[in-house]
Amino acid sequence: MVEQKVMVPQPDGTEQEMTVVFMDGCFDGMLEDGVTPEELESIRQEILHAIQSGKFFEESEPVEDEEWEQITQKINQRQ
Repeated sequence: MVEQKVMVPQPDGTEQEMTVVFMDGCFDGMLEDGVTPEELESIRQEILHAIQSGKFFEESEPVEDEEWEQITQKINQRQ
């Protein structure tokens, strides 16, 4: 598990500290597809930048219950 603290812009113009957690194995599927560790680090940095800029939250969409069940099943299989 990798944790990193970032400052996230808020609607009122302030910033709030947030802890971003990348769980062990969260990118395993991408590694299996042939993505290199260097490419994964670039993706991780892009995710952190999107969170810090606020873009991550502006462009996000809710996960449907069925999708969430599939995600949690995959997580449980990896543990």
